[in-house]
Amino acid sequence: MRGEPPARSKKRGVINMPTAPQGTRKNMRRDNERVDVAETSVSVAWQALGTGVFVDREAGLVYKDIGESLREYEMLLAAQGPGVVPLRGLARFTENDHYAIIMDYIQPQEVESMDDVYLYLVTLFKTVTRLHDDLRLVHGDLSLKNILFSRSHGGAFLIDFGCAFY
Repeated sequence: MRGEPPARSKKRGVINMPTAPQGTRKNMRRDNERVDVAETSVSVAWQALGTGVFVDREAGLVYKDIGESLREYEMLLAAQGPGVVPLRGLARFTENDHYAIIMDYIQPQEVESMDDVYLYLVTLFKTVTRLHDDLRLVHGDLSLKNILFSRSHGGAFLIDFGCAFY
């Protein structure tokens, strides 16, 4: 298994990821975009944390367990654009048949000045307007816990599209 590529699912862009020996890495490809995933650390963190979220700061990725439903992934994929956390792919863990959304890691920062407040509000309003007017998509859980602010990444980002609907 060590040198084998991950098995492809019939669903486009899904990678089957069994638990691998410590220290192995596999290449994931989604629409010709290469993503390296440390399989063992993801699986171990899932069990150890029990929260369903694993952050790999070194690789700059976040993995979120979405169970067996692809609904949240489909909503996040449709919403991609400015002001929405960038989506990197989808993985399927073969040991429990769960899916995981793979997203860019954005280090949240505190809003410290009026310039930050302006940047936060403008990017948030533009994002919500784009989702509603252009896509007819409603986030469904717009609250402070689902908005990340990062000055270095250019403003506010919406996360957690689990309650989103058309």
